[in-house]
Amino acid sequence: GGAGVLAPPEPLPRAVGSRPGGFDDDALQGWLAHADIVGVEELPAGITEPQRVTLRRDGIEMRAVLKKLSTDFGATQPTRSLNEGDRFEFEIAAYELDRLLGLGMVPVTVPRTVNGRPAALQFWVEDAINARQMIEGGKSPAGWCPIEPQYNLMNLFDLLVHNTDRTQENLLLTRDWDVVLIDHSRAFTLRQQPPRLLYQRPVTLPAALAARLASIDRASLERELGPWLHRRQIDALLKRRDRLLREYGAAAGR
Repeated sequence: GGAGVLAPPEPLPRAVGSRPGGFDDDALQGWLAHADIVGVEELPAGITEPQRVTLRRDGIEMRAVLKKLSTDFGATQPTRSLNEGDRFEFEIAAYELDRLLGLGMVPVTVPRTVNGRPAALQFWVEDAINARQMIEGGKSPAGWCPIEPQYNLMNLFDLLVHNTDRTQENLLLTRDWDVVLIDHSRAFTLRQQPPRLLYQRPVTLPAALAARLASIDRASLERELGPWLHRRQIDALLKRRDRLLREYGAAAGR
């Protein structure tokens, strides 16, 4: 602020996806939780019955995806139910975990009760395209943030949550070529074998993320993710965390 005076850089507030009103993600989280739903339209894809809703509050209008389905498709065994479920609750868990890790890749997602039915409401990132649209349009990412490290972070996140459903349609890219990750309703299984990754490149674990992973304990996961996950899913997540640190952390190169 002053000539010749050095000062540390001020961190930008978390804001996954552009939005009006200058909201950061903390403010947007509260807005989504209380804004009025003024419009609803069905989305053509997805078995979780997604709807795109328009919300309005304090003269501001934004859109979000509403998911209400939480099912295990009739699985009678508890383990199979946890491995094969498709649940809106996991969308909220993915957002909370993203925040714990400081990745800034999953849009704000909040619980809402709509017409007496619990649901997840996720901010709709405007002016974004998915990876399929990028490829079919012959476009190449050219943002200020290189795309390769972002794809690597996506892979690490999918390994951690055991996301079996990362497709080109649920990898979004903003107009600034920031990667945004959506649709985690089939993640958080109990399995330890790595899922097939969308981005087929060697995985590397940055030191800063390794430190954040190492700092996460059961207490923090139960506090932030406990309302949305079974305790066995938290156990499985911690085991996968340990494997990531063991296989890709600094000690793995020694």
